[in-house]
Amino acid sequence: MGSYDATDPTDFTAAQLVRAYRDGRLSPVEVSRAFIARSERLDERVNAWRMLDVDGALEMARRSEERYRELSPLGRLDGVPVAIKDDLAVKGWTARHGSRATSDAPDATDAPTVAGFRRHGAVFLGRTTMPEVGWKAVTDSPLTGITRNPWDTERTPGGSSGGNAAVLALRLAPLAVGSDIGGSVRIPAAFCSVVGFKSTQGRVPLDPRTKTGMLLQAGPMARTVEDATVANEVATEWAATAPAPPGTEAPDALAGNVRGLRVALAPGFNGARPERPIAAAIAAVAEVLAEQGAHVEEVAPDLGPDPRSLYERLYGPMLAAEIAGLPAEKHDLLDPGFREAAAPWRESPAVDFVAAMYERRGLIQALHVFHGKYDLLLTPTVPISPFAVGRETPSGRAGERWYDWTPCTWPVNLTGQPAISIPCGFTPEGLPIGAQLIGARHADSVVLRAAHVYQRARPDILRRPET
Repeated sequence: MGSYDATDPTDFTAAQLVRAYRDGRLSPVEVSRAFIARSERLDERVNAWRMLDVDGALEMARRSEERYRELSPLGRLDGVPVAIKDDLAVKGWTARHGSRATSDAPDATDAPTVAGFRRHGAVFLGRTTMPEVGWKAVTDSPLTGITRNPWDTERTPGGSSGGNAAVLALRLAPLAVGSDIGGSVRIPAAFCSVVGFKSTQGRVPLDPRTKTGMLLQAGPMARTVEDATVANEVATEWAATAPAPPGTEAPDALAGNVRGLRVALAPGFNGARPERPIAAAIAAVAEVLAEQGAHVEEVAPDLGPDPRSLYERLYGPMLAAEIAGLPAEKHDLLDPGFREAAAPWRESPAVDFVAAMYERRGLIQALHVFHGKYDLLLTPTVPISPFAVGRETPSGRAGERWYDWTPCTWPVNLTGQPAISIPCGFTPEGLPIGAQLIGARHADSVVLRAAHVYQRARPDILRRPET
């Protein structure tokens, strides 16, 4: 395993970079140049960048450097390079959504999340790869080809924010912002040994043009929980649609400990059958939390008779809506798998969609009752190891669609709860394992704090792939 080099700026976390800028030990320009040079040297291995904006990034870095020189940094991420997923609008850039059928015209405005990062002085390095419109949990598309896992380039990094995860794992950027409709920041975080956080539904404002907002949240990805927390606070400060109820958020999301927290350990959540090394790693996370003062009990919530059908009845029509907005002559440009997944829902009655929305409310209530007894739910992020690239599902695994091998992530999009994936170990083959912590709606700070406590207790887990 690779080790950390404190003299290499690409090994610094976002928090460390900001401290080094303030102390004058590093400059935003030299740091941005270092990440750009590393990207130009290593991205060929994984194909994680759709585009690098070298000139634009260096100009943003120069402006940041001037602000530090004048002792007036713009915000909490001033000078920190950030990778942005290909579905988030950035003024002056083209958002292709991983698709050949989208426009190559640049966006005139930033997405709300991106605007928050710009407001805090972040340096936009470039766009990362994704599957077409984020329709599956691996990262390949007709536009950008296959994106690979830095830990084993014959395996997938997961998706749909797989480009982000690969960039972070290879130290091509210290911070990234993605989107999550069924685990899209958490699945690749687990497969690449980084952090991915999905906040409570509505806490992060979405671009009003999105067709999947009922299940979707933009979310930060980072190498540490500390960085993900700052990025999430930057993103959520623009939210106006669903503020947290009074008293649910601490002034410092990472302050405090986990003493007295009630943790439900559920390795078999939603029918998951974790591989043996993954089950062992999740049990070890529970042990660490117990050592830190949490009360752990092995118990799982009842999600009802068919949560998979409920997810599919909401998700499928959203896919169909993506295609319905395209001219017929562009349909042949689409990923054949995407067309196939959306086809059954092209003519689905609106009444079925509304019925699924009502059914979803019952699931939200059931999890609300469960969290009356347990502060956190601990599950595997993904119950299987990263599998071969170029496939939607692993060979020999039951199920036809990506949500058959990701049973632990998409239920949280149905319920709108906050959830985080944190690195928690490696398989005997050296492949990353992720643990997922889920909290009650609006208990984002509890989730982040517990993840931070675990990460402080197990710093040895933070490794990087050999380069």
